Amino acid sequence: MEGCRNPQRQQAEAEGNTSERNVEVEIYAVNERVNQIFFGILMLKAQQEQNVILQELLQSNCDRIDGMVKNGAAIGSDLDAVRAELLTAVQAGVQLKATCDAYCRMMSLLTGKIISSDDGFIKPQAVVVQPLTIKRPELRLIDAQMSEINAAKSVLLSASNPKIGAFAQGFYGNPGLDMFKNMIENKWTLNYVVGIKLQWSLSPYYTRRNSMNKLALAEEQLGNNRKTFIFNTNVQIAQIEGEINKMYEVMHSDDEIIKLRNSVRQAAESKFKNGVIYISDLLNEITNENDARIAKGLHEIELLKNIYDLQNTINN
Repeated sequence: MEGCRNPQRQQAEAEGNTSERNVEVEIYAVNERVNQIFFGILMLKAQQEQNVILQELLQSNCDRIDGMVKNGAAIGSDLDAVRAELLTAVQAGVQLKATCDAYCRMMSLLTGKIISSDDGFIKPQAVVVQPLTIKRPELRLIDAQMSEINAAKSVLLSASNPKIGAFAQGFYGNPGLDMFKNMIENKWTLNYVVGIKLQWSLSPYYTRRNSMNKLALAEEQLGNNRKTFIFNTNVQIAQIEGEINKMYEVMHSDDEIIKLRNSVRQAAESKFKNGVIYISDLLNEITNENDARIAKGLHEIELLKNIYDLQNTINN
C-alpha cells in the first residue's frame, strides 16, 4: 500500500523526479532557443532572396543605362549611381550570408548536427493553436518540488515516531533459563527468549517544529511561484495572439503594395529613359519596390514565428 511505503524511499524517489523535471525545463529552454534561431534563419533567407532580385533589377538597369550613355541619351554619372547601388546590394548580400552562416553555426551547436546555410530551409505550415491548458515543464517541476516537500514531511514525522521491533535470543547450555528445573534434572537444554522492543527518541521533537515551518514556507513559495508563472504565461499568450491578429491584418495589403510599387518603378524607368526624372528618382522607386517585397516575406515568416511561439508557450 502507498501509505506503508518507507518515507526515506519516497523522499529519494521525489528527489529523482525533481531532477528529471529540471532536465525537462532545460531541454524546453534549448528547444525554444532552436525555434528562435530557425525562424531567424528563415528571415535571413527571405532577405537573401530579395537581395538577389534587387541585384538582378539593378544589373538590368545598369545594362540599359550603359546603352543610353553610349547613345548619348544619359550621362556617365547616371551609370555610376546605378553601379554604386548594385555594389551596395552585393555588399548587403555578403553580410546577409555571413549572418546566416553564424546562425547556422549556433543551430549546429544546439542540435549537435552539421547545418549549413546552403541547406534547404522549408517554411513550416501554419497550425491552429487552441490555448486550452498550459502544459509547461516548469509547472511539472513545481509539482515535483511539492512532492519532494511532502516526502520530507513524512521523513520528519517518521523520525519522531516510536520504533517497534521484535527480538529473539537463544542458547544451548546447562544451566538454562529455568534454573530450578535444571538443578533437578541436571542436563543441557535449549533455551530462548523472544519479545518486542520499543524505542522512542524525544530529541527529534525539538527540531521537528522548526523544520516543518521551513517546509511550510517553501510550500507556500512554490504555490506563489505557480500562480505567478501561470499569470505571466497568460500575459505572454495574450501578447502573442495580439501580434498574430496584427500580422493577419497587415498582410492583407502586402500584395497590393508590391503591385503598386512595381507599377511605379516601371513608370520611373520609362520616365528616366525619356529624360523626365533624374536617376536618383529611379533608384528611389527601385528601393521602394524592393522594400515592399522584403516586407511581405518578413511578414509571412513573422506570422509563422508568432504562431509557433504561441504553440511553444502553451506547450500543448
